[in-house]
Amino acid sequence: MRKGGHATTELLKTLGELGLAVPETLEGAARNLDLQSIPTRYPDALPGGRPFELYDRGKALEALDDARRVLEWVKRSAA
Repeated sequence: MRKGGHATTELLKTLGELGLAVPETLEGAARNLDLQSIPTRYPDALPGGRPFELYDRGKALEALDDARRVLEWVKRSAA
């Protein structure tokens, strides 16, 4: 079993190893969230631009949708 961490993909893998059936559709959502994690928090993480210059409303809404899908699945699985 993996140790805990902050990567959504790793957290879902750990839940799968513990016996929860993680839907494949959440894997893409988790990867997208992980890709957004560091570059959006650090102003010098992206070459050639600052995060506020490279992210737009569409990317933000996509990340929110991915986060909601993962969170809803976690809530249903915990019930």
